[in-house]
Amino acid sequence: MAERDLRITEIRLTPVAVRRTTGLLCGHVVVEVLTDEPAIMGVGEMSDLGHLPAYFPDVPDLARTLNAMFVGQDPLAMEAHEHTLRKAFPEQSFVYDMGSVIRCGVDVALHDLRARAFSLTVTQMLGGITRDRIKVAFPVFRHRVREEVPASIERVRRFFEQGFDVARVYVGVDPKADELFFKTLRDEFQDRLRVKSIDFSNLLDWKTALAESDWLAEFGVGMAESPAPANDYEGLREFRRHSKLPVSEHCWSFRQAANMIRERSVDVLNICTTFIGGIGPARKLFAMAEVDGVGTLVGTTQELSIGTAAQAHLACAVPNLTHISDPTGPCLYAEDVTRSPVVFEGGFLRLPTGVGLGVELDREKLAQLRAPLEWVHDSPERVVDRTATERVPRAAPAHGR
Repeated sequence: MAERDLRITEIRLTPVAVRRTTGLLCGHVVVEVLTDEPAIMGVGEMSDLGHLPAYFPDVPDLARTLNAMFVGQDPLAMEAHEHTLRKAFPEQSFVYDMGSVIRCGVDVALHDLRARAFSLTVTQMLGGITRDRIKVAFPVFRHRVREEVPASIERVRRFFEQGFDVARVYVGVDPKADELFFKTLRDEFQDRLRVKSIDFSNLLDWKTALAESDWLAEFGVGMAESPAPANDYEGLREFRRHSKLPVSEHCWSFRQAANMIRERSVDVLNICTTFIGGIGPARKLFAMAEVDGVGTLVGTTQELSIGTAAQAHLACAVPNLTHISDPTGPCLYAEDVTRSPVVFEGGFLRLPTGVGLGVELDREKLAQLRAPLEWVHDSPERVVDRTATERVPRAAPAHGR
């Protein structure tokens, strides 16, 4: 096979609507890269597009564009394809950049294809295994009012019963609700459950975030995430200088990551394939962090099993994964597009075995879940995995990743 002149024959995009355990439908796009060798193909995922702005790509038009770019090309020319994707869908320095999600879906499929072409796993193609599982934290979505706290505590109980003992909590809308949640959590779980991080999601200025994080630190929180407006490097730096907690931030462009490192704004880079455009770009961010002595974790936007498998292979290949990570998306969904979902065990995400990403597309499930990408014009709480209790204007800040 190594001597074969392999060529891409088609990039196939299938939009799906996948239901979460709460009933919320989330839009994803499954990517398939086909070649003139029928047995050699790759799958990827444009993940959880409902977290993006209130617009979606025109999937048929996007498929035509990608086919015009890639049909006839060598699928193994990974660096060239990464450059092509970034040129066509440039970085916007915005956490919910649609272009990065598109780049990620294609990049993951190309990594899967390349590994399958040589009968290797993606981790082996990235240089070999440094670990066979990663510790992960489950999400507790943002409380807008105190009345939402009991449902969140019940959700924590369910995760805890499944073996998860680390959480990450979105905060910053209602401090009284946040305080009630943390007090209830401490009373019930004491030291049996840790809170890895509190995520402000860039909703607050650094001084306001600092005031809340100072008292939340008393509950044993591990770090503060996104405690200043997006791309406010000075605000991040000031928060870090005054805070009792280490600071992490999601990486959504190379320029942003370089600025945060140069400005000494963060202790930890939150590196997510979806936000940076795939496995290849994410691996380069890990290299940047290693050179500059900055901590790292693997983030999430709540991927299905394809996207989560990509996160697992990345995390198990890099030598400098320093913090508990976030990919638990398949635990939030009642459905998936693979024959078997990725495996979580004792609070760890296990590295899938088998060639490529180690997950196989289920054609029957894919056909059942196929649906147009549609934005649900409802209150923003729906996006953070919650049934709305009241009508809230769309402009209200409610996003959690």
